[in-house]
Amino acid sequence: MKPMQHWDADLSTAAPKADDEYLGWLRQEVQGCTAYDAHADLLDECCTVVERWFARFGEHNKPLWARIRRGRRLASQLAELAPVLAHARETVAALTLLASDERAVVLDLCSGFGYLSMLLSELLPPAKVGKIVLVDLQWAPHIVEPGPQHINPEHLHAEGWPIRLVSSRCDLKTSSDRRNLCRAFLSHRAPVLLVGLHLCGTLALRAVQLFNQAPCCISLGIKPCCLPVAKRAEIFNPSPRPRPGPSPSPNSNPNQAR
Repeated sequence: MKPMQHWDADLSTAAPKADDEYLGWLRQEVQGCTAYDAHADLLDECCTVVERWFARFGEHNKPLWARIRRGRRLASQLAELAPVLAHARETVAALTLLASDERAVVLDLCSGFGYLSMLLSELLPPAKVGKIVLVDLQWAPHIVEPGPQHINPEHLHAEGWPIRLVSSRCDLKTSSDRRNLCRAFLSHRAPVLLVGLHLCGTLALRAVQLFNQAPCCISLGIKPCCLPVAKRAEIFNPSPRPRPGPSPSPNSNPNQAR
């Protein structure tokens, strides 16, 4: 795990309402953020990805496009996501798969709406990554129809994602939920990348614990927004480990994948 700098999303102007002005504004805002100096090529590519989203959804599903581009949210997210995107991309580029049918899995912890996963679906090679799992307490369980208290998963089910996006309801602060998450996604041969943005308080510590407890995890790329006050001397030091070869677990929780 590489230490990641905290880039301030130092974006100041209001997003234009007109779609024909928005894409140019977005690129200009991203090029003016602090992260652009270190991740210029990647952020330019992300802006191109957003242009493809507009081509897919801007005319054919305007309500969904409005949710994606809402206000300044997307511009701010791009500025903050850059180091995690770069880390995941470098990890997958260096990954050697052990079998011709093997694909890595990405777990996006505390995903929220899912900008990180959506961009990774466009930026990572489908030949190496089989699916991206958006893990968040606000997703509806698999057997429950999403309600107003849940994140609307419409964008995940839309056609055209190069790498499949699925949701998994999980409270990372609850030990039983973490065990279910491990059974569903971390008990197989497939290599797993753990990523996350805005892991508040102890959520960042739970992410490190997941990495240390699951031999199949090959990478941890997180960007906590705050950490709890230390009450005792603790050092979490995730380190590389050999690729595992456990047998798949038959006891997956049906509520995990959606």
